[in-house]
Order: sequence, then structure tokens, then C-alpha cells
Amino acid sequence: MGPALAAVAMASVAITARSLDLADDAVARSRADGALRLYAQQLADGDRPAEALRLALRTIDADGARLVVRVPEVPGGSAERADGMPLAFRDLAPGVCADARDEHGTAWHGCAVREVVGEKERVAIAAILVQPHRTVVRELAAGMLGIVVLVLLAIVAATRMTVRRPLEALNELVTWSEHIVDRETLPPAPRATGTTEVARLVASFEGLVQRLFNAIGRERATAAHIAHELRTPLTGLRIELEKLLADGTAPAAESAIERMLTDVDRLTRVIQSILVLSAPKENARPGEIVVNVADLARDLAPKGATIDAPDEALVHADPRLVELALRNLVDNARKYGGGAGARIVRVSRAGGAVRLSVIDEGPGVDAEGRTKMFDRYWRAATDRSGSGLGLALVRAVAERHRGHVEANPGPGGKGLEVAMTMSPLLEWHDEDSEEPKKPPE
Repeated sequence: MGPALAAVAMASVAITARSLDLADDAVARSRADGALRLYAQQLADGDRPAEALRLALRTIDADGARLVVRVPEVPGGSAERADGMPLAFRDLAPGVCADARDEHGTAWHGCAVREVVGEKERVAIAAILVQPHRTVVRELAAGMLGIVVLVLLAIVAATRMTVRRPLEALNELVTWSEHIVDRETLPPAPRATGTTEVARLVASFEGLVQRLFNAIGRERATAAHIAHELRTPLTGLRIELEKLLADGTAPAAESAIERMLTDVDRLTRVIQSILVLSAPKENARPGEIVVNVADLARDLAPKGATIDAPDEALVHADPRLVELALRNLVDNARKYGGGAGARIVRVSRAGGAVRLSVIDEGPGVDAEGRTKMFDRYWRAATDRSGSGLGLALVRAVAERHRGHVEANPGPGGKGLEVAMTMSPLLEWHDEDSEEPKKPPE
């Protein structure tokens, strides 16, 4: 709309300027032509040429025009009343009109007219003042510019007033949708204000999100139910297999039983992961139990791994979940660590949180893989046995302890470091220090 209004304003100014120019041209020609006609009329009335020319000049000059008249009948050939006329007009060719400024900078418009009588040629050059017209055009342009600006401001203000309420409603809907990402229950939708279309959008979006929450709830309930149903027979199967090993069997049978026990352990870990991942966060918050993460690292670190941990790193946590997450980190390093497994199990401080990491010396993972490896069911291209839930469980445990997970290249760019954080850190005690150190506030 702005360009359209500007175009209309410019067109109005241009049309007005052109109309004034055409009017000036017509007036100047009329003055010059009138001087010649009046001169011819006076001659026809019997006046002498010099007297007729003076009368014509005096009459035309009364209208404010400036004239130069060249006639062959008058001695010297010309007469003029040209005070203030730009010098450039004196040499105008017949039939030509032009603009010029005088020595004071005032604008004039001049036209030259020719009349042929027999073999004689009479020429009149008339100049009229057009400075007022130029002033009118400038004032009109300034006025149109002001009108365009005022209209645009009015349009902007009206538009803002018109769309303010719908935009506020949309902003509330966006804020609400951002807040429900990490929620397990659906909060009330924002009040539907604004236009009818926005109200319909809010209602439709709320219904869609409600259906998604219901579907997620059903999925979690189904997964938890299946996991519980599988855990009981797996526990019994493990007990029976361990009894067979204890009673003594043939070597071939022992090998088969050990393989079955390995499969049972793997299925058990998968079921534990499903139970953790399917539990709503509000129902799986860590209990008020003080856990020494450093002790867990020392207990679960694989044989041959370097343990880099303080004497105490205390947090409020669920020890069962932290142990399960650490086992998955160690198991991940064993699978993808190039055969050597976990090289370093490290407990460190990260601000007001405890950072638990496992470092291997394997081939590592590219940047894209490091961003996806904590997603459910993601597996490396070489993985044919994993469930794709191990690192997803690590992330779930970290988030339930107000932390996060990350994966980085190992020291020197070799291998992979996978870490999780838990907060808040309650107390940190190095073996070499005499007093426990409180974490920074």
C-alpha cells in the first residue's frame, strides 16, 4: 500500500507540474502572438509603425510579460520591454519555447512566434514569470509527501490495532506449546481471544495435542505392562539356569546355559530400559537419597580401566537408575571401543553438577552420529545386536536428575567420551584434601 500511495502522490505532482508547464507555454505564445496581432491592427488603423509598436509593447507589458519584437517597418528593426528577461530568450528561434533564470535566479518561460506578411517577417519573443508556479509545485509535492506519511502512519496504527489481539493470542499459543514439550500432563490451553479463526486454531491445536498426549500415555502404559509381564518369567528363567549350572552339567550344556544367561541379562537390561523410559517424569523423580557417584564408578568400572574420581561426589539420586545408566555407558564402550572397552571412568565437577563419563579408544563417532546417538532406537551402522535403548536410557536418567548428556571426541581426538551430569552437587571431597568441599553456589 505504501508504494501505491507514493506512486499516486508522485503522479499527482507530475500531472500538476505538466499542466502548469503547458499553461505557461500557452500563455507565453499568446503574449507573443498578441503583440504581433496588436501591432498589425494598429498599422491597419493608420498608426505609424513606431507608434503602433510602442502601443503593442505597452499593452502586453501590462500583463507582466517581457517582450522583444522585431519588425522590418521600424528603423533599427526591433523594440523591446525586456527588463529582467533572461538573456537566453533573445536568441530563441521562432516556434521554440524554453525555461531560463534571470540574474536573480528567478524562473521564466519564454516562447518565440513568427508572422510572415508578404515578404516581410515579424518575430515576437514573450517571457512570463513562472516562479510562483514552481513554488506551487514544490508546495504540492511537500503536501503530498506529508499526506502519504500521515496516511501510512494511520494505516500502520490501524493495522497494529487490528492484528494486536490475534497476534497476542498466537503468541500465547506458541508459549503454551513450548511449555508442554517437557511436560507429562497437558496444561490448560490459553484463553481463545482475537478473531474467530484464532479461536478455532487454539481449539484445534489443543485437541491435537490432547490426542498426542493420550497416545503417548497409552504407549507408555502398554510398554510398561509388557515389560512387567516379561520381567517375571525372565527372573524365573535365570534362577533355573543358575541352578542347572550349580548342579553340574556336561561342558556343552554349560556353554549353552551361559549363552542363555547372557541373553537373559541382555533382555533384562532392555526391559529395565523400557520401564525407565516409559515412566512419566513426574512419577520417576529421584528419591531423597544421598548417593556417592564416585563409589558407583569404582564398583562398576570394568577391569583394566583407569578410575579418575574423588573420594566423595555426593548427589541426591536414585542409585538404581544411576547404576543402570553407568552400566549402559560401560557396555556402550565395550561394544564400540575397538575391543579394549572403557579406558577411563571419570567423575568430575561441572559447575554445580556431577559429571560421570566413560572414555574408550575406539574409532569414535562422527559429529552427526554424536547428535543422534542418544535418540531411541538409534544404532551405529556396525551394530547388529543392540536395541538402541541404552544411551536413550542414559539421557532419561540424566534428565530426571536435572542434568544432560553429551558425547565428545576422546583426548587427542582419539576414541569417544560419553558423559552424563546430575545436579545439584551436595558435596565434593578429594582424597588429598583435609576437609570436604562444598560445591559453588
